[in-house]
Amino acid sequence: MMVPFTCAAAVCSQTVDTPAAEVQYTCDGDAADLLTAEGAIAYSGDGSVFTIEWFMDAAYTMPYAAGTAIAYPAAGNGCSSSPVTLYARATCSDDSSTSDAGTITVNVYPATLPTPTIINNDCMVEISDDCGFDASYSIAVTVDAAGGYTDGDTGTTYQCPAASPTETGTVTYTLTDSDPNRPATCNGFTTTVNFNCGGVCNANSGNFPQN
Repeated sequence: MMVPFTCAAAVCSQTVDTPAAEVQYTCDGDAADLLTAEGAIAYSGDGSVFTIEWFMDAAYTMPYAAGTAIAYPAAGNGCSSSPVTLYARATCSDDSSTSDAGTITVNVYPATLPTPTIINNDCMVEISDDCGFDASYSIAVTVDAAGGYTDGDTGTTYQCPAASPTETGTVTYTLTDSDPNRPATCNGFTTTVNFNCGGVCNANSGNFPQN
């Protein structure tokens, strides 16, 4: 009587040659681009098919699904990005063996910039923020006076007229994180404050705005 020949289980002869090592920049609430990262994974061997799964931890216990929003870490200070690492695991079609397929480092930025502190001391309007971000501004004058700014002026200093401080209007500030990697969709914070040159102003009172 012949004994049937049973083939040994197939061995996965394809290997992961180049794991993903993607670096990405997102805003709070955005998702990682998994396809871009998976495009960095290279294989060699017999053409076995790998299935790539992504996880939030190196032990592969917390799955990360495509399109899932990533939250800005609670430990972040609101001024800079905080990295979140996603881990890829490759499963071979031949024998279900798994291997490390690399990572994505996602630099997550807060969705908004910190609210600046704005002080109107009648002679000047000053602005400050804890992050030292760049500030730009535009002036809209509602009541003009000789020696003051006119509607639409911008510049590096603002001086209320010293002799007759009657000028009033608004200043619109835009705070911008100068980090070139911060996505435009979560950059820029605009706020408007009234100013009123209602006090006696020193001609050398300083710059406007002040960071």
